[in-house]
Amino acid sequence: MNSYPSSRRGRSPRRAAVLRALMSATALGLAAGAPLLLAPLAAVAQPAMVEIDLPALPMAEALSRLSRLTGLQIAYDSSVVAGLTSPAVAGRMPPSDALYRVISGSGLDASFVGDRTVSITLFGAVGTDNEGTILLDPIRVQREVEGYSEATTYETAGSVTYYSPEEIDRFRGTSVGDFLKGNPGVLNGDNRNSGALDVNVRGMQGQGRVPVVIDGAFQESTVYRGYSGIAGRTYLDPDLVGSVAIEKGPSSGADGAGATGGVVRVSTLKPADIIPAGQNIGVRLKFGLIGNTSKVPETFTVGAGNGSAERMDMPDALDFSAGHSGSIAIAQRLGNFEFLAAYARRDVGNYFAGSEEGGPDNTGLNRYGRGEEVLNTSQDNTSYLLRGIYSWGDGQSVDLAFSRYESDYGELMPSQIIRFNSGWQSPLSHVDVDTLSARYRWNPEANDLIDLKVDVFGTSNLTNIVTGYGFSFGGIPPQAAPLQFVSESKQWGISLSNTSRLDLSGRPLTLAYGLSWRHESLQPPDNLEAYRYDHPNTMFDVDGRDGWRNAASAFVSARFEPSDRLTLEGSLRYVFAESQDNSATPAYIDNGAGGLDRVNFYNHQKTSGTAPIFSALYQLTPDLQIYGKYAEAYRTASLFETTKGFSASPDPLSDLRPEHAKLKEVGVNYQRPGLITGDDLFQAKFAVFDNLIEDYITRGTPPGASFANIEHARLRGAELSLRYDSARVFAELTATRYTSTEYCDDQGVCLSGGTKQGYVQLHVPPEDSATLTLGGRFMQERLELGTRISYIGDRAATTASSSTGGYTTMINWEPYTLVDVFGSYQVNDLMSVDLAVDNVTDQYYMDSLTLGLMPSPGRTVRFGLTANF
Repeated sequence: MNSYPSSRRGRSPRRAAVLRALMSATALGLAAGAPLLLAPLAAVAQPAMVEIDLPALPMAEALSRLSRLTGLQIAYDSSVVAGLTSPAVAGRMPPSDALYRVISGSGLDASFVGDRTVSITLFGAVGTDNEGTILLDPIRVQREVEGYSEATTYETAGSVTYYSPEEIDRFRGTSVGDFLKGNPGVLNGDNRNSGALDVNVRGMQGQGRVPVVIDGAFQESTVYRGYSGIAGRTYLDPDLVGSVAIEKGPSSGADGAGATGGVVRVSTLKPADIIPAGQNIGVRLKFGLIGNTSKVPETFTVGAGNGSAERMDMPDALDFSAGHSGSIAIAQRLGNFEFLAAYARRDVGNYFAGSEEGGPDNTGLNRYGRGEEVLNTSQDNTSYLLRGIYSWGDGQSVDLAFSRYESDYGELMPSQIIRFNSGWQSPLSHVDVDTLSARYRWNPEANDLIDLKVDVFGTSNLTNIVTGYGFSFGGIPPQAAPLQFVSESKQWGISLSNTSRLDLSGRPLTLAYGLSWRHESLQPPDNLEAYRYDHPNTMFDVDGRDGWRNAASAFVSARFEPSDRLTLEGSLRYVFAESQDNSATPAYIDNGAGGLDRVNFYNHQKTSGTAPIFSALYQLTPDLQIYGKYAEAYRTASLFETTKGFSASPDPLSDLRPEHAKLKEVGVNYQRPGLITGDDLFQAKFAVFDNLIEDYITRGTPPGASFANIEHARLRGAELSLRYDSARVFAELTATRYTSTEYCDDQGVCLSGGTKQGYVQLHVPPEDSATLTLGGRFMQERLELGTRISYIGDRAATTASSSTGGYTTMINWEPYTLVDVFGSYQVNDLMSVDLAVDNVTDQYYMDSLTLGLMPSPGRTVRFGLTANF
């Protein structure tokens, strides 16, 4: 037991590093096994030859056709190739030769950033030509996040989901988390509250299980959601996002400490995303309209089936008076310095539910009727972004970024609707998030031993949730009693890593190793009364959490290619965490005289663990890969789980053991150019996974409702991704099937839907889900039209909410099918317009993983305009 009596609050000691031992063990392990693998795998795959027949074309079209012919994933920004024409290329040749012939004489350069992934850059160097014209540094415009791109899904020994800027815009929907839909194994929890991300990957969600890392910075905060659970929230505006990559399962990356479910890596806009090729300044304007919304009504307006006729007054399809968004981004290049400033605004009122028959029964858990205004779903967000990048010397750069997010949003505790049928308009809640990051890179061109990365970040999050509780007794109308939860979370951290590229027996060996440190504090703000909502019955949460947590990590990873067909990877990570609760938790202990004494404890915990990751990828043919992966991770208890608060607190007499994730995954990758027409590309991935988390942490059974370890949580299933793209048509099919979900408590009682009184049942995903996207390109690919059909099945659980306890209610949504349509037209090189209709059939449904006991948006028309100068 590491809990100390009230006289000892403790300070955080330093922890000795174990990096050298970890690096040596992993490197020697791979090196020792290499000779055994080299003999049977000595055959070397020869470069594939492809038949090319391309006329002179606009460069963008030529690169698109070449991608389909060769299977190469060619990453570039449209501004780089604007106005360029490719020469005619014909003959039988390797894909790389064809690429360089297409861009020859254009001023473009190409570099491979993966086996099949190519980055197109503007060629040049600082200086002047013979006529005195200034030449610019090379401009990297590859569409990738931390080495991930569109091709990564289909060439990795593991599962990665990538979201391009176009995909984020196309499917951004009504709520911020809507763009995550449609990819296997990925959902956003409680998507209709607060406008935040709470990403669920293969059933893992919250408390750092799936950290969202924005430009190297962490900002997740956990908020109380009443008796219906908790939610982890990360805030961002899609207009300021460059791209997103999600690595599923434990990660060997420097930012992967504690990630039992996966890591979400977000890259915000960079100056190069805005500045046109050959220019020193650029401006991007975006404007959007969102229908199916209405202005937020007066506070305590009654809804949820009990409101006035106005709550059923659904706006016309093209009424955009209550939903709009816009942003401006300006960037400039001054020699080796690039700077960007961006501002984004998003103001969307309460949306209306679908009106078609079907969906959940509104006499059950859901109280809102078909076609009714769903109160407390508004968002009024303002975001700012400043970013500067300075490059110098031999591969050195510093990237500084500051962002601020402000939001007034609707939120109502689900228990309010359950108890008194009074789903009224709550006072708007508010959040402020400031994030500062500094990233240093040193990658000298002539030194393969140095690829140094240093990231430093700091975030401050102030959350002020005002929920409109109301109580009704003896037929008296509900009386309002606003309840406030105000917290201030601060985090800062640093990570240092290096990558060395070596040669072992004539074959490439890559070693990566590093350290990270992170400090987090959580407490009510000093001037709490300044945030009081102006109402005579307002009450503050009397158990505001107050504490700190330090977390450290050391890791080493190795990648070895004993032949051109086989790639082996391995890593080892050590994690350590220490937390301190500044609030006293009472406990009764034996006084040795036959009685019990009440003693106050300040919970203090230290935990650690070491976890390996191994994977192997084998290239059966130039088109086909098979792989296997085994990955472990330790997640130490979060600051929320180790501090005292309402409805769930730590047990001062029993430390929480770290969660221990053990993932097994096998899969197949397939990429085939020229499958049907000779100029198309077909890609496929199939993965089977078994995710076991021992000592899973959740809320235990009252009385006390302390956080506790259960024996294990286990989810098994399969994921499928199919993608086809030709010059005229494109299609994508994704699907997920969970074959088993199991949660066993410390008494050996196992349920498929969670544990009694716990939070875990709120994270159980749908048993089946699938998404089909179909589209076509017309008018020399300037016009794009398409549709997306999505299916979500029942929760992957056979146990009903009553069998998992009434303290948290497990919401069993009804299966639903949604149809969306979208279109985009490139007016000219500077301007494009987008039009989309979400939920075309106006289905009445509830999102999977919802906590809010409310239906999702009905038919919604969205319009967007983007201009670049």
